[in-house]
Amino acid sequence: MGEIGTTGDAGLRQRLRRPSLLWGYALILLIGLASTIGIELYERLFDLPDTPMGGYGLAKVALVVAYLLALLRPIVLLVRRHPHPLKQLAADVREKRWWLATCAVAFFGLVQAMGFAGMAKRSIAQVQPFYADPYFIAFDHALLGADAWEYTHAIIGPLGTHAIDLLYGVWHLVNIGLIVWLVLSANRAFQVRAVLTFQLTWLILGGFLATVLASVGPCFMDDFFASDRFAPLMERLEEIDKLYPVNSFNSMEYLLSTYGTDAFAGGISAMPSLHVAIAFLVVLIAFERRSHVALRTLACIYFAAILVGSVHLAWHYLADGLASIAGVLAIWWACGCLTRVLAAQDRESRPDST
Repeated sequence: MGEIGTTGDAGLRQRLRRPSLLWGYALILLIGLASTIGIELYERLFDLPDTPMGGYGLAKVALVVAYLLALLRPIVLLVRRHPHPLKQLAADVREKRWWLATCAVAFFGLVQAMGFAGMAKRSIAQVQPFYADPYFIAFDHALLGADAWEYTHAIIGPLGTHAIDLLYGVWHLVNIGLIVWLVLSANRAFQVRAVLTFQLTWLILGGFLATVLASVGPCFMDDFFASDRFAPLMERLEEIDKLYPVNSFNSMEYLLSTYGTDAFAGGISAMPSLHVAIAFLVVLIAFERRSHVALRTLACIYFAAILVGSVHLAWHYLADGLASIAGVLAIWWACGCLTRVLAAQDRESRPDST
C-alpha cells in the first residue's frame, strides 16, 4: 500500500520539478476542470429535478471524509498534550505544503470526474432511450448457452446470496476508501497513474459508454421493456429475501423512485458495470503496489464477489462485467505507458544524464 505523506517536503518539492510529475498533475487538474464544465453544461441542457442530496452528493460525502481526516492531526496533538498545538499545526502545514497541494489536486480531480459521470448517468434517458439490453442478452446467451444467472443460482444458495448481497452493498465504502488511498499516497508516479485511471474509468465507462450503450439491466427489464424474461430470477431473489434480506431490492426501489432526478447515487445504467470496474481497479492497484498477500487476496475475493453478484443479483449481464474489465485494463495500460514515457523524459532531462 502507498505510504501516507510522511516524506520530507524538500524531497517532494524536488520531485515535483520533474516534468513527468508536473505534466501528470496538470492532466489530472485539466480533467477535473473539464468535468466541472461538463457538470455545468449538463445542468443547463437537461432538466433534472433537485433532491436534498443531489448533484454533488458524492463530493459532499468525500468532503466529509476529508474533513474527518484533517481533524486527525489536531486530535493527536491534543491527546499528546502538545504545549503549542496551533503553532505545531501551522508548522506541519508549512512543512507538508507540497504534499498537501498534490493531495488537493488529486482530490479535486477524482471528485469532479465522479460528479460528471454521475450527472451523465442520471441524464441518459434525456439523451437517448434505453435500447441495448437485447443485444447484451443475446451476447450472454451466445457465450454461455443460457443467461448467466442460471449458472450462479444453480451453485450459490440463499446464504451465499445473502453474503454476496452484503459485499455488493458496501461498494460505495470501498470506492471512498480507494479515493482516500489514492489522495494520500506518497508515491507520486503511482498516484498519477492510479488517479488518471480512476478519472478515466468513471468518465469513459461510467459516463460516455453508459450513455452510448444505454441499457437498464435484468432487474429493470419489466419496467422499461415490459419483458418478463428475468421474472424467474426476480422470483428466485424474492424467495431468498424471505429467508435472508436481499438489500439490493431496496437499492432497486430507490433507483426507480428517484429516476429522472439528480438524486445522490441515482440514475439507471447497466453497461458497463462501474461496480465491476472499480473492484477490478482495486485488484490492479493492490498488485501494482505489491501489497501484503492478505490484501491482494481480499481484493481478488471482493472482485470475484462483485463480478458474480452483478449477474446473480439481477443488476447486470455478464457482458457488462466483461466490458468493464477490458475497459479498465486498457485505461490502466494506457496510463502506465504515459507515466513511463514521462518518466523517461524526466531521466533524460537530468543534468547527470549526459
